[in-house]
Amino acid sequence: MLEFFHRLKNYFVPESHKTDVLLYKKAENIVEASLIGMAFLVLLLPANIYLELTNTLLTNFICVALLVASLFAFKKELPVIIFGNILSFLAFLLVLVATIETGGIYSPVISSFLVAGIIAFLYAGNFLGILWTILIVFTILTFAVLEYVGYKFSSAVIEHKLFFYTMVYVVLLGFVIYLIRFYVNILKNISKRNFLKTEKMEKYNQVLAQQQELIEKKNKELLKLYEDYDRQNKDLLLQKELLQTQNDELNRAYAELIDSVYYTKRIQEALLPSVEVIKPHFRDFMILYKPKEILSGDFYWFAEINQYLFLAVADCTGHGIPGAFMTVIGNDLLNRIIKEDYIFAPAEILKKLDKELHKTLQKESRFKADIISDGMDIALCRIDKESNEINFAGAKRPLFIANEGGVQEIKGSRFGIGGSSVIEKYFEEHRLIYSEDDVFYMSSDGFTDQFGGEYDTKFLTVHFKEKLKLNYHKPLEYQRLYLNELHETWRGYINEQTDDILVVGFRI
Repeated sequence: MLEFFHRLKNYFVPESHKTDVLLYKKAENIVEASLIGMAFLVLLLPANIYLELTNTLLTNFICVALLVASLFAFKKELPVIIFGNILSFLAFLLVLVATIETGGIYSPVISSFLVAGIIAFLYAGNFLGILWTILIVFTILTFAVLEYVGYKFSSAVIEHKLFFYTMVYVVLLGFVIYLIRFYVNILKNISKRNFLKTEKMEKYNQVLAQQQELIEKKNKELLKLYEDYDRQNKDLLLQKELLQTQNDELNRAYAELIDSVYYTKRIQEALLPSVEVIKPHFRDFMILYKPKEILSGDFYWFAEINQYLFLAVADCTGHGIPGAFMTVIGNDLLNRIIKEDYIFAPAEILKKLDKELHKTLQKESRFKADIISDGMDIALCRIDKESNEINFAGAKRPLFIANEGGVQEIKGSRFGIGGSSVIEKYFEEHRLIYSEDDVFYMSSDGFTDQFGGEYDTKFLTVHFKEKLKLNYHKPLEYQRLYLNELHETWRGYINEQTDDILVVGFRI
């Protein structure tokens, strides 16, 4: 039931709000309030029939119909302020008709005008909330004046007075409890955010203070050195000129190195397939790609051959320049094995990749120092849309499948690709039949190995799976933004990024 309610909320949230976390939460809240209000109105229908409140029953039906229409209009980008005014008007109209039909100023329903005022302040803004409050006060005063001048409102609930009073105050109590829960959740979130920010800032200030002391100490040492050097006169001038020359050479060499690294980055990015090229092959698709340094040791690979789609996520040994070198080799070997050698079985592809990487990196030598033990961990999927089948094989990297049943982790083989191992390696292949509700994820270990949080620990796979379970039904672009924000929040102000991060998600 709770899962159905979450899906219903997500359905009525406008598409333009789903790529921004704050807008999504605000829209999700107003849709939730509308659905709960609609549930209250539906529950009131039998009571109105039992009490024979004909006009109130008709108004109740009209309000339910208009509320449903308003939700569909909100899904089509109806502004929040207009939607808030519609909610206030429907609440005001229903209370007004019920008050007239159940005794005017002496009807307990008149206290329910409070609901329309609160809704106006919450969703229509403070200015319109004040205007609605003025209208409500004026309406109540009008009922009082009519009673004072002798006009008597008929009451259709005299025979069921106790039931009617109980029903009215139970509904009001339910609304107040919902409102209290709503604000308690807001205050909890604000308090938690402030606490985390304060704690992080205190740590950050401590680090800054230590760095400031170190800088001041270094400045004093440099000043003393400068005074000592100044006494040397001509010798110091010669040393200064020599140091300046050396510094210029170092700066020039450093600038050339940085230029080369950035040029290598452009080459590495050019080897990665464009997200816009991959997206048309899937119902929904996202990539979270965050190198630790300028160059990355993680890469993803995609190809369409015959009726198959191939998608791989790889984590190479190291990061920076060594890791980037391995990504180029891995990309080239995958192209050769699949596109040229026409090996399509994922387990056979990984076995061939392991052998080819050994050939590329290792050379026969009696010296142990000549042996290169670098390698990579990889998750590889072969997708056949015609048979709704996925074949998966992994080298130390898993495949996650999220659906209504939770998050299933299909682990890869315990063997990695490459390395110095001389034993025969075995890569297990898993055959899966997928459905439209399944969402698939592959990733390197950078996200789960990130240090942070309150106790400066790793994020861990178990927490990663919990977050996938909570958000798998939402658009993947929203999930990409959410995971990025989650990583930044977990890492905090103090910790550096532990490793390259790569997360790929797709719906078929």
